[in-house]
Amino acid sequence: MRLGSAEFQLLELFMSYQGVVFYRDQLVAILWGAEADVDERTVDQKIARLRRALTHGRTPDPIRSVRGKGYKFSEHAEQDYVRWLERGPGKLRLGASGT
Repeated sequence: MRLGSAEFQLLELFMSYQGVVFYRDQLVAILWGAEADVDERTVDQKIARLRRALTHGRTPDPIRSVRGKGYKFSEHAEQDYVRWLERGPGKLRLGASGT
């Protein structure tokens, strides 16, 4: 799957600020500008597309949903992926703290 510019910007942002929660309205402002007339649900669609590209439906999802707030990139993404490689699919418990 090929990433569009919005998905690539999201990935770059999340990887640069691992563990930081970004609200949907913040992501709209970062991706399209503060004055953009973009529905915040568009962010959800971009996140879903990015998740599909990163996980291929099998590897650990490094993007965490923060209920009622937005999204963050897991602080444990690299560790989760290494454990997944060691244990194999279907045997992973994500994040040291259950995140």
